[in-house]
Amino acid sequence: MDFTIEFGGDPQDVTITLSGVASPEGFLRFNEARLSDQRFREGLLILLDASALDTSQVTESMFQAAVEPMIERERLYPPLGLAILAPDEQTFRDAILTRAHLGGSSSRRGVFGSREAALTWLGEQRAAAQGVAVTSLDGVPAPDELRAVARHDRVRVPDGRIGEVIGFYREEDEPILVLFKSGDTGRYRRADLRSVI
Repeated sequence: MDFTIEFGGDPQDVTITLSGVASPEGFLRFNEARLSDQRFREGLLILLDASALDTSQVTESMFQAAVEPMIERERLYPPLGLAILAPDEQTFRDAILTRAHLGGSSSRRGVFGSREAALTWLGEQRAAAQGVAVTSLDGVPAPDELRAVARHDRVRVPDGRIGEVIGFYREEDEPILVLFKSGDTGRYRRADLRSVI
């Protein structure tokens, strides 16, 4: 796995490009580079371009190893916004899962299929931080099957019960663990869940 980190851009402050086959060693090198670079600070707008990253070999342990350092780093230095460019289906699903593990929409992350949409969203984040009113694409709901589900989200399962998302599994159909008021739990495919607001 290869990566580049470039500071500067418009509207982003940093562009990170990930490419090749995702690997534990690659994620470790990437996280070490981010942690050691003093230019990373709170309030940056980051474009993470994963369009050339192959995530088909990512396992649950690799996923956890990659996410844990991000959680610590961003607890200390939260970005103003991080747009993940993931145009292919597998990488998009992996990016949605990462976003959910890092807190969903409260993680200040967006996942996009096009560079134009990612840059537009980053510009909106900067404008909103400066107190400028923006008309966001966030007002147009994504189809349920593409909408991110995060821990603690309330969802309706196929039998009509409502529960809380408490975990995710990294398997072929990426089941989601839901806890019900009765104390029962169930594993469901994302496509079978409906968000409850």
